[in-house]
Amino acid sequence: MNNLWYVLLLGVVLALDAVTVSITNGIVESKMRLTKVFLIALFYAFFQFLMPVIGYYASGFLESFIRDWAHWVSFSFLLIVGGKMILDSVKEMRGEGEEREERGETLTLGKLTMQAIATSIDALAVGITMLACEAQGELYANVWIDSLVIGAVTFLLCFFAVLLGRAAGGKIKVPSAAQLIGGIVLVLLGLKILLQGLKVLPQGF
Repeated sequence: MNNLWYVLLLGVVLALDAVTVSITNGIVESKMRLTKVFLIALFYAFFQFLMPVIGYYASGFLESFIRDWAHWVSFSFLLIVGGKMILDSVKEMRGEGEEREERGETLTLGKLTMQAIATSIDALAVGITMLACEAQGELYANVWIDSLVIGAVTFLLCFFAVLLGRAAGGKIKVPSAAQLIGGIVLVLLGLKILLQGLKVLPQGF
């Protein structure tokens, strides 16, 4: 990676899954405060920054893990979070969750952590690539600066993605319907990552 534009583009590509989940979070929790929007974007940005660094320094061990297991980890996390959202929304639609129906779904730290790991774990491979690029003198700066740029891009995209989802979610009058939509999106995203990892779908699909 020998120029800033390449790193910026890489940041956009890596952030796409996190952007999708950010929009979903905004839809589901349409009344969240701006401080929480900021923290969600910061959380995703941190993991997108962290994963390439980990991949860079642990490339020998992680290369086989990324190839064989990373897509399964992402799928499992998104299936757990998304599946629970779907089940909760079905219960609410059946009248078993009136209290939660009134207040809507809240994104907890545990759910956010699982989402952030699931959407950033593929960036581990970028860290391994950075190691090879450094050997050829092709890094923009160094692994820390390049990863920081990726994190900054992720933060900006996810911040506005949550705002977009929040605006869309405000137009959905039934909280359980927004939660159902969000759960389906997360499960489908997890399935997409899994199928790409198994090479059933091409990367970038």
